[in-house]
Amino acid sequence: LRRVRQESAKRGAPGGRKDRSGVRGRAPGPEQATMPMSVMPRPDDPKLWPQREGLKAALQYPGIAGTIFDSLPEDCFTDPSYERIRAAIAESGGCAAGLSGVQWTGTVTHRIDDPAVASLVTELAVESMAVEESGIPRYIASVLARLQEVWVGAQIADIKSRLRRMAPGDDPDGYNAVFGDLVALESYRRSLLEQD
Repeated sequence: LRRVRQESAKRGAPGGRKDRSGVRGRAPGPEQATMPMSVMPRPDDPKLWPQREGLKAALQYPGIAGTIFDSLPEDCFTDPSYERIRAAIAESGGCAAGLSGVQWTGTVTHRIDDPAVASLVTELAVESMAVEESGIPRYIASVLARLQEVWVGAQIADIKSRLRRMAPGDDPDGYNAVFGDLVALESYRRSLLEQD
């Protein structure tokens, strides 16, 4: 019997030892006992404001945030906790999955293994937005545009840096292609700022 338990614990099989959450698997080892808790982002951090508001929109109003939120590049989220929540939303089928309310937040939370980040999902799901109910669709569109604009701004900075290192005479076609990308991104960024 002892050998069967040892083998099942190694494989994480149903006969394995339960952890604190009641899930059967391997017995906690020293690496699990010393795993640090995530550092939560400050709610009032102005650099992270678009990320926080975008996640609130996706969790509270997935039908409104919808495909725009789902199409945001992963790079839009720079804080590790926000990145994890965004990934859990994507793993849950995205805002377009058709879920809402407690069922939606429960599905997202279920995909997160860090209790502190799971708690942050709940916090974001109930935290009020800085707008009246009637203005929520416009507010969410503005928040998502701002989130995209921040990401596009970082892409523009990267391209400008690449252009400074390029010599137009060495590779004129390559230089012109990168310059064309810069012009297109700057135009897109202006359109996003107009939505704000």
